[in-house]
Amino acid sequence: MKNSTVGFFILFLAFSLQSCIKDTCENVYTYQRFDPVFVKPEILRQKIVAGSTKELVTTGKIYVYGDYLLINEPDLGIHIVDNKNPAKPDFISFVKIPGNSDLAVRNGLLYADSYIDLVVLDLKNPQNVREVYRVENAFPSYGKDEKLGLLVAYKAAGVTESFPCSENAGNTFFEGNVIWTRDNNSLTSGLKTPSGTVGIGGSTARFTMNQGLLYTVSTSNLSTFKLEDNGATKQVSTQNVGWNIETIYPFEGLLFIGSQTGMYIYGLDNPEKPSLLSTFEHWRACDPVVSDGKTAFVTLRDGTECEGFLNQLDVINITDVKNPKLIKSYPLYHPIGLSINKGLLFICEDDRGIKLYDTKDLNALDKNLIYQDKSFSAVDIIVLEDANVAIITGEDGVWQFSYKNPAKWVLLSTIKSKTDD
Repeated sequence: MKNSTVGFFILFLAFSLQSCIKDTCENVYTYQRFDPVFVKPEILRQKIVAGSTKELVTTGKIYVYGDYLLINEPDLGIHIVDNKNPAKPDFISFVKIPGNSDLAVRNGLLYADSYIDLVVLDLKNPQNVREVYRVENAFPSYGKDEKLGLLVAYKAAGVTESFPCSENAGNTFFEGNVIWTRDNNSLTSGLKTPSGTVGIGGSTARFTMNQGLLYTVSTSNLSTFKLEDNGATKQVSTQNVGWNIETIYPFEGLLFIGSQTGMYIYGLDNPEKPSLLSTFEHWRACDPVVSDGKTAFVTLRDGTECEGFLNQLDVINITDVKNPKLIKSYPLYHPIGLSINKGLLFICEDDRGIKLYDTKDLNALDKNLIYQDKSFSAVDIIVLEDANVAIITGEDGVWQFSYKNPAKWVLLSTIKSKTDD
């Protein structure tokens, strides 16, 4: 009888606890939420002209054209800087371009994305930049709303929320680090589409030039545009190249395309429609790539948007472009942009700054670290070979260094962003 009473009490307690837990159970999720961005067509397609200079608030991608340094302010436009003297950069004007993230320049014409459009701007007078041509709907769109306008992008936002345990059985569910919903009036999910004499872009660029053609990559497509000297621009091909495409890098008749799952090498025997030569796959991670023609260098990094866990440099033999082979992988902190120049490999390591390696021995790269500076944030880099100048972007602004002595860099100038205050 005593044992039965104890057993009943334990059973009662178990049910009581289960009921209590059931009433208070919550799951905590950290995820990427993608909010829709609508723009009225008449606002998106207003003629673009240069305005007065403004303070740099957020540093985006950079591009070098002659004596000019162009700095993207994400989704807002482009700062034009006179950089003939890297020790004294001088802001000239700001070109307001809604939804801009990428850019490239050829023969004095600036090509930039404006959400779903490609705009062509006359850059010959940097103080009087003006729109000369526009390709509407050049990049994938997501539809439109009669009242809100064109659905041009989805803006990512990191969110941490608590949900009742029972909610996962409803319309909201999770896949990886993205929250999805079956109710179109609730949350939304998706990815934003980025976006003669030519300039130089960084390793995180989505625009590049070759033979009078502009190549752009979105999250899944490679598009080719034929360029005329008067600014007229025609889209001549678009092809699917996979998913989660991130960057494009040109070298001697090849296009190196970085994605979250691998590197794609495209040949330009038919420049208007590049053809896939080979693929080098890797574990899921963000993936900028550069090459010197014989070797490809790929940085892999983790993070919410990358959905991976690798932080390393892959060194790949591409002497046979149809059969790339891994030489060696090197662990790194959180590598992002990189550049290769005359046997010197520059790697940006986020909030641990910049590293410079001598590539004379690809199997012992870690033993040939020439220089390192951890005093600033480094996201991407452009190297000016003739001037021995490295231009580096980071969360806090833009830094310019002389690396004439590779083992002892000299800071030339700093353009601080407002967010550094």
